[in-house]
Amino acid sequence: MKKLFIQLLLAVLPFTLAAQEKGMQFEKGTFAEALAKAKKENKNVFVDCYTQWCGPCRFMTSNVFNTDSVGDYMNQRYISIKIDMEHGEGPELNKTFNVKAYPTYLLFTPEGKELGRFDGAMPGQTFINSVGLAAEGKDVRAIQKAEREKQAKGAVDTNAAGTQAKDTIYDEGKGIEFLEITYAQALEKAKAENKRVFIDCYTSWCAPCKKMLATTFRDTRIGNLMNHQFVTLKVNMEEEGDGKMLSEKFNVRAFPTYLLINSDGTEYNRFLASGTVFQFANNLTKALLGEEDAYVKQEREMKEAIDKMRQERKNNLTQTPKTFKTNLVKFEKDGDLDKAVKKAKKQNKKVFAMLCTSDWQTDYMLETVFNEKEAADYLNKGYVCVLVDAESVPGDKIADKYDLGEMFPGYVILDGEGQMKTMMFGIRKHSDIFIQSIEQSLNRSH
Repeated sequence: MKKLFIQLLLAVLPFTLAAQEKGMQFEKGTFAEALAKAKKENKNVFVDCYTQWCGPCRFMTSNVFNTDSVGDYMNQRYISIKIDMEHGEGPELNKTFNVKAYPTYLLFTPEGKELGRFDGAMPGQTFINSVGLAAEGKDVRAIQKAEREKQAKGAVDTNAAGTQAKDTIYDEGKGIEFLEITYAQALEKAKAENKRVFIDCYTSWCAPCKKMLATTFRDTRIGNLMNHQFVTLKVNMEEEGDGKMLSEKFNVRAFPTYLLINSDGTEYNRFLASGTVFQFANNLTKALLGEEDAYVKQEREMKEAIDKMRQERKNNLTQTPKTFKTNLVKFEKDGDLDKAVKKAKKQNKKVFAMLCTSDWQTDYMLETVFNEKEAADYLNKGYVCVLVDAESVPGDKIADKYDLGEMFPGYVILDGEGQMKTMMFGIRKHSDIFIQSIEQSLNRSH
């Protein structure tokens, strides 16, 4: 999910209902007019059901619908139209369409008979395949779920004879022999024996970590492999000493993480997640051959994307913060966070700071949610509210202090002493969802 979110974040561009210069051609008229044109051209009708607040909808417009491959496929077969399900004819049509998730894609005959539907953001080829399946009346969601489960399960565990092998042979008690030595001692031992160090990075609360110890790591085959090839350590990343040191040194943030360390203390490779004997062995083999783990690659790409966005924002900072549109929320006029903290302390309130950039999500919150009485009353009663322009020099300093990973708009809540209580980011559809998100976030921070 994390990879998809960054793709969505990177992809958000101004949204338009106009026909695109390339890719899919969307009609500007009504659904009825689209049906009439489809009948005239002997095509079916494709409907993109979207909302203004839907990030995945914008992702599809900016990254999938505008590609030549998707356009070539769809324009030959369909008359396409976008329908805002919360405005115009959308609410009335939805009494028939019964759309609950966005984006949802509907396929109709020229006579208005539904052929099929599917939903969600996806790559271009997956979209094309899904259109084909939906047009045949097949349950796209069920097919995609089955495919994901198949991929997650991986190849069937088989032995050399090609028959299904027993997943774990742990009753023999000949699994991995994790050594009770320090990291420094492990490096010395690895150097003396010309081996690498294998570190199982775990935490006491990590269920997959415990499962690996109870199953895969007790397997005789895994034990024979690991005990011969590595100096093996099992380190709790939350404990003082080696745990916290290794966590910081190698930036371990997900569990379980498996580190392959050279005898000189440098990282050779890593891979993540639990798995069966054969899945673990396959992942280990790939790591030894220098292949980057899929999750590690995802994390690296996400960090690179965030760094790129941060640098682009910083390259275009203005000296003076811009003025945002007014709404029902009483935001402080000068945008001074320090002054807001002092005022909050005096009034026995908290501070609600909204870190903004020039994007559609900021506009949606300011123009829609914060113009709803329920949200405005909630914020005005309990908070001193401040808008921070993260694209200005003063706002950039605050953005750096409360790093939200370039996920704007971001919301930082401080107490009267200026201490951060919680933070969150992104849009919320309506007041009730926005208020609930804040309350849940504050409760989790206790």
